[in-house]
Amino acid sequence: MQWNEKRIPHTLIVAAAAMVVYMIAHWQGFRSPFVINDDVRQQIFWMQQWLEPNLYPNDLLAGYARDYVSWGVIAIYRVASVFMDPLQFTKVLTGILFVLSALLIYCLCLELRDDFAALLGVCIYFLFGLFLGEMSGGLPRAFAFPLLIGYLCLLARKRLLLAAITVLVQSIFVPYIFLLCLTTHLFYVAHLIGRSLVRREAGDSKMPIARIAIQFIPLTIGACLMMLKYVVFKSPRFGGLVGMQEIAGKIEYTAVGRYEVLRPLHRELIEHWSFILPFHEWGPIAGWCSVAAVAGLAVFALSRPRKNIHPGAFRVFVYLMAASFILYVLSCSIPLKLFIPGRYLEYSLTVFYCISLAACLKIVIDHLKLKRIVFPWLFLFLTLLGAVRLHNVELFDYSAYSPLYRFFDSTPVDTVIAGHPEVMDSVMTFSRRKAFVTYKLSHAWIEPYWSVIKQRTYDLFNAYYSNNAEQIRNFCKRNGIGYIVVREEDFSEQRLRAGKVYFQPFGSYIAEITRSRAGFAILNTDLFPPVFRMEGVRVVRID
Repeated sequence: MQWNEKRIPHTLIVAAAAMVVYMIAHWQGFRSPFVINDDVRQQIFWMQQWLEPNLYPNDLLAGYARDYVSWGVIAIYRVASVFMDPLQFTKVLTGILFVLSALLIYCLCLELRDDFAALLGVCIYFLFGLFLGEMSGGLPRAFAFPLLIGYLCLLARKRLLLAAITVLVQSIFVPYIFLLCLTTHLFYVAHLIGRSLVRREAGDSKMPIARIAIQFIPLTIGACLMMLKYVVFKSPRFGGLVGMQEIAGKIEYTAVGRYEVLRPLHRELIEHWSFILPFHEWGPIAGWCSVAAVAGLAVFALSRPRKNIHPGAFRVFVYLMAASFILYVLSCSIPLKLFIPGRYLEYSLTVFYCISLAACLKIVIDHLKLKRIVFPWLFLFLTLLGAVRLHNVELFDYSAYSPLYRFFDSTPVDTVIAGHPEVMDSVMTFSRRKAFVTYKLSHAWIEPYWSVIKQRTYDLFNAYYSNNAEQIRNFCKRNGIGYIVVREEDFSEQRLRAGKVYFQPFGSYIAEITRSRAGFAILNTDLFPPVFRMEGVRVVRID
């Protein structure tokens, strides 16, 4: 169904509703500079260099993050930094992408050939936590949904050249979405060629050679840009994605390690719903009630003899799902060479579930003859419910350590700080000082970068849990560290014995080296007098 001027009011309603939902859901983020998405601390923090060029001088972590972020995202933040701080712009960009995606969902659901169903699709979009969850923080992955949905809208309308150009744009923003849509597009074009050949043999039509060939220009440019970013300009200092040999038998690639790389298909399909529905935000009872409601809605709708829904709306998903599962299988067979396998399923399935549930809800309302009664009250109710459901989704409050950030912000800009990596993420971001090692940038899937970080982490914990003051001083002198942040809960006997101070293999290592130690030198205030102290945290200066 084509968009026309009669749909301008609906378009404005969708945009306004999306903005209201976002502002209610993420209002806390605008109230406090310390309320951000947690991954901002690994991908955006370094962009503060554009405001103060002397920040993070010759820093391994900042250099890696800069190399890691896609070109398109860097370009947007570089322009925006002229007007505002990059950390705060993450919240503005998230809102823009959320509203844009709502409009694109509306356009995609118009393929159901029913305006009411399209508006219901927007309501489902508001209720699915994964949409805003992925966009939160304005990271490269935040562009995945708008670029994917936009591509599907164009493909559904057979605007093949524009769809191919969208694939090109994906190459500089989200590499795995580029691969997904490139494969989808090739399947679509292959089907188009096959159908044209059959028709030509029957004498019905000519093969649209020019129309097909011109699409490969943007597709080829996109592939070249990917090669430039991830092959030609790949930094030898950081390396690239690891392969099966590096993963095999390594605990850091499992569920108790830094990231579980390979998960079976049934877990990808089932656990996916835990992020769509409010399991994490409202708890298991609300989550399972939502599952029951969704299942009941789907069964009731699919059992109706008359559905009044255009089945052609789902045609593009045939190509998309084929591409998704093929790339999933392929990426599992060559782990991490095509990035994380689950990425090729979660975005496709979420969009498919959204439009499918919109269709089911429309069928049920039609069957019960409630359309005139419930609309617009249903739209209003679901919109407000969406705002409540999305409250603080993928937002985290790091203000508890704000006095610590202010303390380090007053130190020289070349200061290097060590401490528990989970604390250092926020210190590096909000204090704008170099950290020795952080949790968020402990990317086990990049070699030789990971080997350096892994050794740094062992060195850190050897000193952190040492009973020898001289060992601590030598560690700091060797690495140019000026301060150590001591989080007192890290020395809890219960945490140490359980091996849960940090992810594996470090948790077990810490439990082993501290098993027979009666005390820790870093806690001795005579040897290391604190220069800053707050509840549960102290800072010691190493001269």
